[in-house]
Amino acid sequence: MGTENHYDYDATGQLVGITDAGERHILLRRNRRGQVIARRDPAGHWLHFHYDTFGRMQALENEQGEQYRFEYDALHRLTDEHDLIGQQKHYQYDVMGNVTQIKTTPGPCVDTPIPLSPQVTTFGYDKVGRLLFRENADYRTEYLYQPLSVTLRPSPHGGMA
Repeated sequence: MGTENHYDYDATGQLVGITDAGERHILLRRNRRGQVIARRDPAGHWLHFHYDTFGRMQALENEQGEQYRFEYDALHRLTDEHDLIGQQKHYQYDVMGNVTQIKTTPGPCVDTPIPLSPQVTTFGYDKVGRLLFRENADYRTEYLYQPLSVTLRPSPHGGMA
């Protein structure tokens, strides 16, 4: 037995509301560009979306004013994310625009006075831009391509290869 959802649209055809079979309603507010600027969940909590002049998301803001922030480079690529607990992710790219490294720096931790070390994940690509590997301090996953398939080969290890 399936569930039924009801979708509401404004005069321009933009989705503005969703009601599920349990009569739980999600409300969406949009700007003139059609981007979602606010979302109210079934419990009545609001999440606000902030954009820059290029239309890139700059921040998500909850009811308490806490923000999840985003930063971009001149090529409009995501370079940094800052989450609600102070964790930061920094993205690096190659000349083709592929993500080559993600450095995750943990936010302050109340459980330990010792700062946690950043975690680094690196990515490698072939000449046509296909992902060849993903690697961090704990594991490496290789991507092996065939004409109609791809095989993922994960292997745990104790450090960067």
